[in-house]
Amino acid sequence: MTQIKRQDEAELYCALRQRASEQQGEVGTVVRYWGGRGAAIEVVRQLGMNEKRAFYLLEKWARKGWIDYGTWVWGGWFTANAPDALERS
Repeated sequence: MTQIKRQDEAELYCALRQRASEQQGEVGTVVRYWGGRGAAIEVVRQLGMNEKRAFYLLEKWARKGWIDYGTWVWGGWFTANAPDALERS
């Protein structure tokens, strides 16, 4: 697990990983696509998170190589470099 400072980041990560496993299933040990913008926004709203904060976190994860996306970060997917989970330090 990778250490993070804020709980909302761990919650979003976990929720998107869960959504991805429901959307497409496991590919080896790596969960992939979470279902696009609509699915991501739905998860963000269910968590009560600000969309700008979620967008920032998605961009952060892209910079770390945990997710990748085509033209828009909301419609991304997890990469093989993505940790299985995040935990709060």
